[in-house]
Amino acid sequence: YGDVVLVMPGTYEENVTMISGVALTGVAGAEATIIDGNNDFCILCNYCSVGTLIEGFTLADGGGHSGGGVRVFGNSHVEIANCVIRNNHTYYDAAGIVVQNNCYAYIHDNEFRDNVTLNSTAIAVIVNSEATIEHNLFRGNVSTFLSSCIGLNAARAWISGNVFMENQAVNGGTMHTSGGNTDATIENNTFLNNHATDGASGIYCYGGSSMIANNNIFAFNTGQPAVKNDANLEAGCNDFWQNDAHYQGPGNIIGQNGNFIADPLFCDVSAESAALAETSPCLIGPCGVIGANPVPECDGPVVTEQMSWSLVKSMYR
Repeated sequence: YGDVVLVMPGTYEENVTMISGVALTGVAGAEATIIDGNNDFCILCNYCSVGTLIEGFTLADGGGHSGGGVRVFGNSHVEIANCVIRNNHTYYDAAGIVVQNNCYAYIHDNEFRDNVTLNSTAIAVIVNSEATIEHNLFRGNVSTFLSSCIGLNAARAWISGNVFMENQAVNGGTMHTSGGNTDATIENNTFLNNHATDGASGIYCYGGSSMIANNNIFAFNTGQPAVKNDANLEAGCNDFWQNDAHYQGPGNIIGQNGNFIADPLFCDVSAESAALAETSPCLIGPCGVIGANPVPECDGPVVTEQMSWSLVKSMYR
């Protein structure tokens, strides 16, 4: 317990089983230190105690039933930080990270990119487990059924400061909660350009679960409402902007409890920081900071002009 294992730069094609209480650290960071799961898990934590840390790796090409990047099982307590979790493909759920069977995971400052599975593509928190999920980037993850990024069932999670961009799901949206003993607090996140064919393009509360959603930005999400409530949702101080639909459920939350419709004034809608202009209503309004980025990074939004690919090519002939 308390030992540190320093991993030098390189690509390691193997399946790593963590020793309880050990900090596994890529010394040169995620770009230089890659664990290739070769269609099985990249890292397994089973009965890992407090102090177990995974930091500074790219976890790629994992597979199996679930947890292609990291599998957290059996009363484990794990911190996962500063990793890139990408291109993992599982056949049931959690291509990125699964937290299951009375576990706790602190998942922060990671990037989840281009992972694919059936359900809860980036992170699944299930079976009496808990997670704190903050300051991560989720981009380009795809669910072939339920929720492209985060799914909770029989679990609890605190989700804050994350950016969700360009993720796609058939159902369930970017994240969902389900089950009567499931609850999530979702605060200061930005949901931008996500898509769902059914359910919700942003967050979906159903199946008797409970969800609190405060101070989030939902912008340019397509296909289904940004927020859908079929259970127990409390929502306040959220900004909705140019979604195909903003809300579906009992009543109308827009205009209630500080929820409003206004242009958040992104500096650049393609920027992964989801940074806001200093005059953004999400920075200077009565609700305080709304969204994942509390620091203004431009005087005003960047003006962009749409053009066809043929026109772009003609400019350089």
